[in-house]
Amino acid sequence: MAASFLNTTANAITPHNVTQEHLLRQIVDLEGQLNTVLRQQLRLKSLWNTTVIIHRMPIEILSDIFYAVKDSLQVPRHGALSNTEWVHVRLVCRYWCKVADATPALWRTVDILDRVDWVYLSLSRSAPLTIDLSFRNCDILQSQPDIEWILQHSRRIRTLKFWSFMDGCWPCIAPLFQGDTMHALESLRYVCNGTASAVEDSYHDLKISFDRHYPRLRSLQLAYTTIPCDPLLYGQLRSLNLTSCSFSNMRYKTFLDLLMEAKNLQDLRLCGCLDHLARDVQVNYRISLPRLMSLTLEEHAPEHCAAFLTHIALPSIVSIDVEVDKLDEDAEEDLSHTLMLPRLLPDSPTECFPFWKHICEASLSMYEGVAPYDLRLETPHRPNLPQQKVTLELIRPWGMSVPDGLQDIVKICRGTSLTKLTVWVSHDMPSAPDWRRVFNAFPLLEFLEVGAMGDAAQVWYALRTDVPTPPTAEGMSVDAPQPNSDEGGYTAVVCPRLHTVHLDGCLIGHGSSLLQDIIRCLRDRVDKGAVWLKTLHIALYHETEQSYEDLKAVYLPTLESLVEEVEYCLEW
Repeated sequence: MAASFLNTTANAITPHNVTQEHLLRQIVDLEGQLNTVLRQQLRLKSLWNTTVIIHRMPIEILSDIFYAVKDSLQVPRHGALSNTEWVHVRLVCRYWCKVADATPALWRTVDILDRVDWVYLSLSRSAPLTIDLSFRNCDILQSQPDIEWILQHSRRIRTLKFWSFMDGCWPCIAPLFQGDTMHALESLRYVCNGTASAVEDSYHDLKISFDRHYPRLRSLQLAYTTIPCDPLLYGQLRSLNLTSCSFSNMRYKTFLDLLMEAKNLQDLRLCGCLDHLARDVQVNYRISLPRLMSLTLEEHAPEHCAAFLTHIALPSIVSIDVEVDKLDEDAEEDLSHTLMLPRLLPDSPTECFPFWKHICEASLSMYEGVAPYDLRLETPHRPNLPQQKVTLELIRPWGMSVPDGLQDIVKICRGTSLTKLTVWVSHDMPSAPDWRRVFNAFPLLEFLEVGAMGDAAQVWYALRTDVPTPPTAEGMSVDAPQPNSDEGGYTAVVCPRLHTVHLDGCLIGHGSSLLQDIIRCLRDRVDKGAVWLKTLHIALYHETEQSYEDLKAVYLPTLESLVEEVEYCLEW
């Protein structure tokens, strides 16, 4: 009807009887009628939307959907608490927009980054719930009213995350710590002034205490600031992370006494802290952290790591991660006879750590020039129980050789129930005497994986029993324990339970002799009572024109008669 009217009106207008006044009246009338039609159309569309299932969902279900969308988004930038792209759900329809705007929990994460108006909007719509506040760009807080607006909501702050490397940001955040308002604070992350030229005199003191400011604080991460000294505060913490903090001439004993109060602590990370503690008082006791599950020590001298681990009575469920990138001057002068990784641990790990004797897996990695030198230890996997893990890592290997690494394994894992050993190195393959010492130290070994360039026959030579004990080779300590021998100078079978061997990185140029040595070793071990291998994996690297298929045709049938499953492949 409206279209018919418009056509009739337009046809009634001819150039002979038209005037501007007449046209203007007609235009106004048409605009009024058009607006009426558009309003009717909008009303009908709104009624249509109410019949669609997504617009008839209860508010509770929609809110859960919005929560899921928000949680599924990846945080895009370093230091952010959340991704704000979830607000796109507000563009679906007016109903969704109203539900999102009226759901305070969706707005409780406030990232101070780009726009101050977004900060104002989030603070107002999140009320009266607690909020998670992140300072990543203090430059947008240009005026005192902006800062005061945030201070008005300080009683609602549940999480406070401050990440900045500029001293000029401190005035914006300082009022929050100078007052007595953040009683709802549960998690505090403060990383400030982390420059290489920063000195302890410029570190800020947040004056964190239990009774006055933060009765609910459970997680504390500080970097480049002064550590708190309130014992009651440590007693309530679940997570403590300290990086390059100032101890204000604190003694090592005083720091241990503070940690002694942390009976509820579950996660402890210390980075670049222990070296700055005064050690003029001898400590002859151990503190107990009964609920600790994870301990990380980074950027400390080895002797300080070992001393700290000696003075901590750890529970049986803890995982330990020690990372070192520096040595004291005396150690750097002479590294020729220094066992590196054992220096990171107490002299008797089995006495300090209840779980140590249950370690069953060890993995050694030494990649020269591209990765650190690390040793990873694990206890058995048990259903519904956490697995204990120990990682010892040297960022710079200081010219360590593979025999040194194998000696470290023997030293550290002696007294454990090691059944699985993995060695991945970029160096040449260790010699048979080096391997023989490892096999003698761990007679319960069942799984062996070796990745190294060179002659893998050294591994099989060490496993054989029909050859005399090889002479001590370079890299093998003279006082190393020699294997048990039968009459005639021949060794007894080593690792009789070994059932799986993986060799990766062997050179195809040694393929023929290697496969002959493997067959000879397997026959000899079976004759002496060792178990048959269940799995043998051999990966050869192509370096010569020797035919991979010829090797496979000649030796694979014999291997398959001695091993239940043989995996034989060529890598380029």
